[in-house]
Amino acid sequence: CDGADTPPHFLSSAKKLLEHFTYVLDAGCLEEGMERLAEDLGIRINPTGAKLRTYHDADALLEEEINNPERYRELLQKNVPDIELYEWSKSIALVNCTYP
Repeated sequence: CDGADTPPHFLSSAKKLLEHFTYVLDAGCLEEGMERLAEDLGIRINPTGAKLRTYHDADALLEEEINNPERYRELLQKNVPDIELYEWSKSIALVNCTYP
């Protein structure tokens, strides 16, 4: 189905499912989440030194790359349930990202 037409009970079901997960990581600060996860699990990770591009960095870039305001709004509208689930999942994420 088109995301904009997704029945609300699917979003509720996805939230209930995520509440059962022990660890939820926010893709917006994945590197920090992985470090915290490793710490919680008592394992060492070897940092690569590479800087991951985070989602809050990518949002503005995505709009620029699409370079079509109408298409960008259409994509946002189509993905409303996904965006809402992502925004909600930040509240249960292992690391609380702070965005500029």
